[in-house]
Amino acid sequence: MSQLKAIYYINQFYAGIGGEEHAHTGIHLFEGAKGPGIGLEPLWQGKMKIVRTIACGDNYINIDENYDEVKRELRKMADEVKPDVLVAGPAFNAGRYGVACAKVCDFVRSELGIPAATSMFPQNPAVPMYVRGNYITESTETAAGMRNSLPTLAALALKLAGKEEIGPSPLEGYLPTGYRRNELDGKSAAERVVDLLVKKLNGEPYRTEVPLRPD
Repeated sequence: MSQLKAIYYINQFYAGIGGEEHAHTGIHLFEGAKGPGIGLEPLWQGKMKIVRTIACGDNYINIDENYDEVKRELRKMADEVKPDVLVAGPAFNAGRYGVACAKVCDFVRSELGIPAATSMFPQNPAVPMYVRGNYITESTETAAGMRNSLPTLAALALKLAGKEEIGPSPLEGYLPTGYRRNELDGKSAAERVVDLLVKKLNGEPYRTEVPLRPD
């Protein structure tokens, strides 16, 4: 089996360009992995590699006319390297970076037909904007938890690249997308509800099959 290929998106900080003073910097392209991508690759154990990295300033990519240029570059990159997946982030709880990661994933998924995954803190402002239809794994709030945030993102990205079936969000570690699918279970509904009730009465962890929707 040939090695799978990923393209990777990060902001100017993780690309080593600079901090907030470089948030307006334009598109930078790199061969191979850069920033947290260097930590992602070993988690794939040789099954996939990052062939290209694209980086932009957080302010730059969130201006519409600049984003059009980013989309053109992503389309060109996709045509050249034929990636199996795009990975972005993690963005943690950084709002502008989260929006950038999510909008890049949304574009390549919906417009280019390439699977995509990113990662961020559940309270990142980008989550309600883009979570429906996009895979966003849960990260820690800050980059101090980078090591704990990468494995879930890496595992999901590898499954997407390999065109494997993606399971429910609690099993795969992505934030609920708003879609529900019916599945067969070895136990009847009556057996499952009794099991749930017993766990609840005993103070054991349990998960309802029909979570309440937020108001």
